[in-house]
Amino acid sequence: MARKPTLGTRYSRLKSIVIQELKGRESYVPSDDILIDELLFSIKIADDAKSDIKKRGLQINVVKDPTKTPYYQQNPNIGVYLSASKSIGNILTKLGITVQERTKLKLNPEEEDPLGDLFNQKSKAVQV
Repeated sequence: MARKPTLGTRYSRLKSIVIQELKGRESYVPSDDILIDELLFSIKIADDAKSDIKKRGLQINVVKDPTKTPYYQQNPNIGVYLSASKSIGNILTKLGITVQERTKLKLNPEEEDPLGDLFNQKSKAVQV
């Protein structure tokens, strides 16, 4: 029988973090593994789509013949990324992980989160 392919150590680490979080709240049941695996796969899809968007841009030339006039369309991975992001949010909700608890699940807390910084600045401005 063929060996089940893995997503990599980054995703294995994240799986352990999610399971520990659920166990810490005494809400983990073994059937959650299915949702957690789907969460990791959705994160992998989002990561791959994001990488392609960074590499090829928001719009790509869909004309294959270099002698013809370029015709640009939205990178199809934008839709993939948005769909995967929505799936990630839905799965986290099903697992009972709130927005505040999601910040604890970061793989590398030292990495900057531009959206998090933007929301923090916005909330500070509203408080003033």
